[in-house]
Amino acid sequence: MTNKFKKLVVFDNLILTPKQNKKLKDFGREVIFYPKTNDYEVVKERIKDADAVINCWTVITEDAIKNAKNLKYIGNWGHWWKHRITITEEKLGKLEIHLDHIPDYGTDAVAEVAWAGILALSKNLEKWHKDVATGKWTYENIKRGDKKVDISKIDEHLIKDKTLGIVGMGRIGMRVAEIGLKGFGTKVIYYSRTRKKDIEKDIKFVSIKELFKQSDIISIHVSPDIPKGFISGKLLNSMKSEAIFVNTSVGHAVDQQTLIKSLKQRKIKAFLDVYEQFPPRQDLKDLPNVIFTYRLGWFSQESIQRKGDMLIQNVENYLLNRT
Repeated sequence: MTNKFKKLVVFDNLILTPKQNKKLKDFGREVIFYPKTNDYEVVKERIKDADAVINCWTVITEDAIKNAKNLKYIGNWGHWWKHRITITEEKLGKLEIHLDHIPDYGTDAVAEVAWAGILALSKNLEKWHKDVATGKWTYENIKRGDKKVDISKIDEHLIKDKTLGIVGMGRIGMRVAEIGLKGFGTKVIYYSRTRKKDIEKDIKFVSIKELFKQSDIISIHVSPDIPKGFISGKLLNSMKSEAIFVNTSVGHAVDQQTLIKSLKQRKIKAFLDVYEQFPPRQDLKDLPNVIFTYRLGWFSQESIQRKGDMLIQNVENYLLNRT
């Protein structure tokens, strides 16, 4: 490429293929890679004479951006940039700095992880795996009559005809709803800060209070700017007994202490992939009614490949079109 940046600074250990990495290096006459840092002054110093910056986890402050007098391009390797680049789009426009990010690379990846959690909990997969691994042949015991079964105590359930409640009907929420409707035959209700009447032929809009009362399965798909504790303790306490709660979006959206209390009391089941900070392992590790992972939603070979491709395409488009 002949139209290159003079100096491109790339923060963080971005996950790129060799081909993507080679392409990235070709975008600048000088390209410097730095690991993640939490030191704002170090960031300010490293980008002060750069005309392009790419980041994911390293925070670039408004002060650092204004100090970088040559800066014309910022590329964020992520779907939500506002907590990593602390300046408004309006101010970037006035500074004539172009900003790119990658809003839609992992819709299917996150939706599939949410459904993996729902399926695992509804079928008690973890328990059955442990039983078989330790030689507990439940089926054989039932067949021989060694184990008496109370139907009302069976903890494995069908998903078909259950009510799936979606909180946040963006791209991922829509995909989770679609899988529920078309794949498993669930009923779907939703609450979203922005109502979407065009989808309401098969999906019903309800208040968030009604959603928590009516749903057998609740899946959270809100954006990172959601207020802390938006999913309040009162809402969590209104859930049906043995309902499944899934959060693969934003940890701080949920009253985590009330959620942990409900799980310890075995009132509900939960699949959790995000938390206020880090997973509360000591609170959750021995509970049979919770499965917890950490940021698995975005992490698949295909989604990360796509993320890298979209980053490269964003930068290439900017360089080809700039005057």
